[in-house]
Amino acid sequence: MLKKALRYGKGYISIHISGSSAERFLNSCRYHGVQIWGLKPCRNGYCMNILLRDFKIMKPLARKTHTRIRILKKTGIPFVLYHYGRRKPFLAGIILCVLLLTFLSQRVWNIEISGNSKYTEDMLMKFLFSENVRSGMARSEVDCSSIVNALRKQYADIVWASASVNGTLLTIHIKENEDSEETKPAEASDLPMDIVADTDISIVRIITRKGIAAVSAGAQVKKGDLLVSGQIPVLNDQQEITAYRPEQSDADIIGQKSIDYSDELSWYYEKKQYRQWRYSETHLQIGGVRFTLGKIPDNSKACAMYGKDTQFRINKSLSLPVWYGFRTAVFYKTVPEKYTESEVRSILSVKFWNYCNDLEKKGVEIIENDVKIYTGSETVSAKGCLTIQMPVGVLKASEPKDVLPPEENEEPGDS
Repeated sequence: MLKKALRYGKGYISIHISGSSAERFLNSCRYHGVQIWGLKPCRNGYCMNILLRDFKIMKPLARKTHTRIRILKKTGIPFVLYHYGRRKPFLAGIILCVLLLTFLSQRVWNIEISGNSKYTEDMLMKFLFSENVRSGMARSEVDCSSIVNALRKQYADIVWASASVNGTLLTIHIKENEDSEETKPAEASDLPMDIVADTDISIVRIITRKGIAAVSAGAQVKKGDLLVSGQIPVLNDQQEITAYRPEQSDADIIGQKSIDYSDELSWYYEKKQYRQWRYSETHLQIGGVRFTLGKIPDNSKACAMYGKDTQFRINKSLSLPVWYGFRTAVFYKTVPEKYTESEVRSILSVKFWNYCNDLEKKGVEIIENDVKIYTGSETVSAKGCLTIQMPVGVLKASEPKDVLPPEENEEPGDS
């Protein structure tokens, strides 16, 4: 195999010799060190292979022995280079393409981030850009350990991170702390807490698990009023308060209130009338240079535009700084159009039911619905009120209570 590769690199010729002194010619070649292989008798002579460099040695030997040489086939790199040497631009293009691919494969052209939920990809990419980690940087400049340490130092909620380079792809995987302080509920604190009203409401039901209830069902409370106290009185045998034990209040409190609802819709709206013709644009971007075929007019305010960009990839891990894609613009004009009565009722009803669904997602139960649709000359409105029941109360730091002296506990007139 190695001998074949060397012969191909040097170049060799398949020839046919004929004449009355062919055997004498072969002996002369042997004597002068000409390398011959594949020798076999052919029609009126012999066929064989010789190296390109030995062909010049054979010419005077053939004239001396009156032997005729006919070239059958030329094989090897020298003949390939000679053939394409006459097409210099094509050969230069091949060489340039190989050099360009070699250069581009030594840089990072794509950065993928996975595992992030709290921090957006744009936020993380801006931070990486500030750390000089960007598309187009040399692979030799990528320090994966520095990237991981910088991410963990900048974002306290990132508890684990890894970075790796595969081809022209830089992959960064992170894991966020799901139990961070920002996501912990206030109830997780060990400090004594009261529960206070977060809105003006009427208490319907209160079930206390920890703490002392300060109100009962049917009470009307205002925002900020105490609902459950986190200071538990400690009594002695005489049922006197000797101290207060701080607790973190815990209770299920349901209140009822009425809320107003109002929404308005105009009878008229702007309808888009799309034109039949459209403009298309195909583009190719290499690095920061963009080539465009076709053109979309600059007046693109009243148009719907859609398109797609694709980065060129040799495989999953080898991306190049080449993007191709298209854009298409469809122009339209707006004309005033009037809703029918059934359309406005349907739109207002859908918006109202979406509003109710949002309330239910927050744990709000609608007890009574008194919303109606009113039509006017210019607008149509939905107005009314809703009677709802909802969870009440937010935690607030409990202030310690002092125990009054016995004499202050005595009622007037006691002796």
